[in-house]
Amino acid sequence: MLGLLVEKELRDNYYFSTGISFFSRKYSYVANDNVATFSDEIVAQYIQLPATLKLHTNEILLDMTIYFQLGASIDIPIHNKIDELADPLVTELFFADLSLITSTGVEYKLGNSTRVFAGLYYNRSFLNQARKTQFPDADFSMRSSMFGLQAGIIF
Repeated sequence: MLGLLVEKELRDNYYFSTGISFFSRKYSYVANDNVATFSDEIVAQYIQLPATLKLHTNEILLDMTIYFQLGASIDIPIHNKIDELADPLVTELFFADLSLITSTGVEYKLGNSTRVFAGLYYNRSFLNQARKTQFPDADFSMRSSMFGLQAGIIF
């Protein structure tokens, strides 16, 4: 994931964070309907528009705080690749996704307005991304979870 974030201080140790990010998801599945077996990989690229609340502790060391972040995002696919030659079960992806975002880490103040941060990130999608399948009556669901490390500079 790569992007730009904007933070607005609401009160001491409370920040509203938003921005725009680019990331890629890879969906893999194997499905069996007693007649045929379907397997495919779908690579989708998304633009993410998050809205989160970021809470900081008081200083744990000189100029260092721990932060906790919670919020949601709208993930808009800008490109997806479904292999038509592979006879995929999923033929079309949903037009957007809604995700839960949580993260925690440490932030270090370098100057009056410059800070660096590093932490752990979790993103869980809520919506079924399989919009159309070869069998419309089938109960098939595609959701994703993303774990990651995050690092950045805030100025």
